[in-house]
Amino acid sequence: MPLIIKDKSNIRYIFIVLVLAAIAATAILIYYWDYLDFYLNQSLDMVYMKKKDASPVLFKKDEWWSACPVGQRICQQTTKLYDSGDLVFYGVESTRKKVNQEKLDQVKNKIRETGIMEKVCLAEPTPGYQATYYLNLDGKSKFIGYPGCEEELGQIEESFGFTN
Repeated sequence: MPLIIKDKSNIRYIFIVLVLAAIAATAILIYYWDYLDFYLNQSLDMVYMKKKDASPVLFKKDEWWSACPVGQRICQQTTKLYDSGDLVFYGVESTRKKVNQEKLDQVKNKIRETGIMEKVCLAEPTPGYQATYYLNLDGKSKFIGYPGCEEELGQIEESFGFTN
């Protein structure tokens, strides 16, 4: 049944309410856009990982911090390097790059050189910043909580320059 307005003076108020509702919806969408972008990219990566021919993750770093800089709503970053050379960043900025085989071999060699896969990497968590690492090489995989094996992980990241 269509809406019939007998009193034409209310049309202006209805129009104002609809415009304000549209503005409010747009503001909410803009405010949460970074979160939406982050989770959409995470979902796209999950689809990539589920492919039968998907390359295994060689290096993964999930980091988050409690004091976000002014104007930044996402306080987390994920870095993934796949054995195929795909390098993916999610979080503050979301990008996807391709790494050449030479750089990929440098990272693998640095993981082996540090001996991190055989080390015990226990440490007390730090307030304000947290990170977890996942390494997967030569049939071995390992999870490390920051700041465990901080020196070795720093060498691995430095060997490649993990920045977006």
